[in-house]
Amino acid sequence: MAAPETPALRRLRWAWVTLCACLCVGVGLIRFWAGIIGLWASVAVILLAIATLWIGWVYFTAKNRADAAWNAKEPEA
Repeated sequence: MAAPETPALRRLRWAWVTLCACLCVGVGLIRFWAGIIGLWASVAVILLAIATLWIGWVYFTAKNRADAAWNAKEPEA
C-alpha cells in the first residue's frame, strides 16, 4: 500500500514530470533549438537529461522510503 503523498513529494513529482516534458520538447525540437542557439542546444538537452535523471532518482528514493515507513507501521486494531 502506498503512503499518502506529502507536499514535498508532490513538488518533487511535479518537478520530475515537468522536466520529462521539457526533455521531450528539447529532444523533439532539437533542430529548431539548434537553429536558434546553435551548438548550445545539445548542451541544454544534455543538462535537461541529467536534471531529469537526478530529480527522478531523488523522487523515487524518497517515495520508496515513505512507502516503506508507511508499511512498517503497526496495524491499528
